[in-house]
Amino acid sequence: MVNTDKLKGLIVEKKTSQPKLAKKLGIAPATMNQKIHNKRPMLLEEALKLQELLEISDADFRIYFFAEKLHSATKRGS
Repeated sequence: MVNTDKLKGLIVEKKTSQPKLAKKLGIAPATMNQKIHNKRPMLLEEALKLQELLEISDADFRIYFFAEKLHSATKRGS
């Protein structure tokens, strides 16, 4: 699962955009948006290409592309 907020923040930080990244991945901008928002699956090949384009370290890769979805009870501290 993509960490939407972290990835979107990094895109802004790197002064690029979802449409520019989509073009470099060879996908439609709408598809890129759906992948970032976890509406469509992010392929490993796409995640690796984004890692390269956004200069994400190997150590940080999982923070951006393997975010865990917390159960609502966990979020409340139960």
